[in-house]
Amino acid sequence: MEIPLASPNIGEEEARAVYDVVKSGFLNEGKKVEYFENVFADYVGTKHAIAFFNGTVALHSVLAALKL
Repeated sequence: MEIPLASPNIGEEEARAVYDVVKSGFLNEGKKVEYFENVFADYVGTKHAIAFFNGTVALHSVLAALKL
């Protein structure tokens, strides 16, 4: 018997958004990422936000900014 670890809850709207991004060729930059950065910055109450491609790059950037 297989026990699922997670069951994604993805509707048609989310699937279409992912498809549109993949077809655009801009997976880690572009209009959708810029929109997300702006909305996230507003949500957390800061002037700027930067989306990273993955957690390793994000952590490396933080450590570099802190000069560690």
